[in-house]
Amino acid sequence: MSLRNDTTSRRTTVSMVLVAGLLAESIALAGTSFAGQYEYLPGANAFRTVEDSIELRYDSNNRPVYTDEVLQTEEMFIINSAEDLRIAFAQQGRELNTTFYLKIKASINVREILQKLESGLTRCSWKFDYTADAKGNKVAADYYLYMFTVEYRDDFKILQTFRDNTLTPKLTKNELALKNKAEKIITEIIGPDMTDYDKTLAVHDYIVLNGKYESASSDPVIRESLHKTEGILMNGVGVCSSYAGSMQLLLGIAGVESLFVAGTGQNASGITELHAWNKVKINGKWYNFDVTWNDLVSGGPGEISYAYFALPDDAFSANHQWDRQAYPQSAPDTAFNYYYYNNLVAKDYSQFRSIITQELLKRKNDNDITVSLYVENFDPNVYLLNFIYNILPNIKKAAYSKPGGASGELILKISQEGTNR
Repeated sequence: MSLRNDTTSRRTTVSMVLVAGLLAESIALAGTSFAGQYEYLPGANAFRTVEDSIELRYDSNNRPVYTDEVLQTEEMFIINSAEDLRIAFAQQGRELNTTFYLKIKASINVREILQKLESGLTRCSWKFDYTADAKGNKVAADYYLYMFTVEYRDDFKILQTFRDNTLTPKLTKNELALKNKAEKIITEIIGPDMTDYDKTLAVHDYIVLNGKYESASSDPVIRESLHKTEGILMNGVGVCSSYAGSMQLLLGIAGVESLFVAGTGQNASGITELHAWNKVKINGKWYNFDVTWNDLVSGGPGEISYAYFALPDDAFSANHQWDRQAYPQSAPDTAFNYYYYNNLVAKDYSQFRSIITQELLKRKNDNDITVSLYVENFDPNVYLLNFIYNILPNIKKAAYSKPGGASGELILKISQEGTNR
């Protein structure tokens, strides 16, 4: 690692006082829409004003003398490569530092690197100093000193406190409440003998059954939380970043490795929009999960879909787009996809009947029954469902939905009366 204390690459002494303008930039990695997205804020273009200028002098050892006390005491690192910058941000994130300084090689494209950085950030802005000559022209330099100001996702901050409890005082009151709620949830839904798959399924189902997609609210407190993890876990409502953050937080507490992924998704109307989801590692392999899209009932807590449960990259990319170089590649198989893992894939009508019959017999005494399976090349004229009345003679209502088209998920819902529970 080439990070080191700043003891080299000093500028030569000059006889005049140089004015260092502050070039300021900002990225909102969540902004007001989706956590993890890279939205350029107003004023993101570089600016230089007299009010933002600072005086830069050099001491007898050719070391810059900064008027800001923090700069004189803060440990600084020289950043010579993109990897150095990634490591530096990881170090700062582990300590939940919200302001820090890095001396970065002039040829490094900071914005491009940070856009591909998964480090729990929701917002990152920076200023960097440069010297100007008597005419006000910027003087080229090998390195520039950057001051970064960052904000972190609430799920990221909470998980860091499990790694280092001394960071707990850095949590807000709301984040402390969220931490306590998340721990309580895990004690209720996770057992000691569960596998990574079992834990992931339990967390996934909890979020879907207890969450509701909501992008607006007249309540200012609720509105403020919609894009945060606390939205779903504390208030039961939120957008995709809240769903993905909830998955990230609960899995992290349960000991399952996962990542918060930012990208775009093409919704049912064919519109591409900013979106967030997760990659989860099961048995050493990464898979894609979209818990937001697996919540089929927008009007409240409800119906569980598994259409986006442990999919490989190729299948997932049919309607999800992301920077594949910024995240680990998923396994090319469907070993832990809900339907394949539970033998709920029907390739013909015979398998279709067999699976549904088996699932109905398991739950024949329930008043309300939902059966989900994956059907290849579904044809309603061939895949008839009249046989279910021979299995359950007390059916009051039966209907199915086929959100995945000809090939994909089929969800059969049955209500019956007169059962003995």
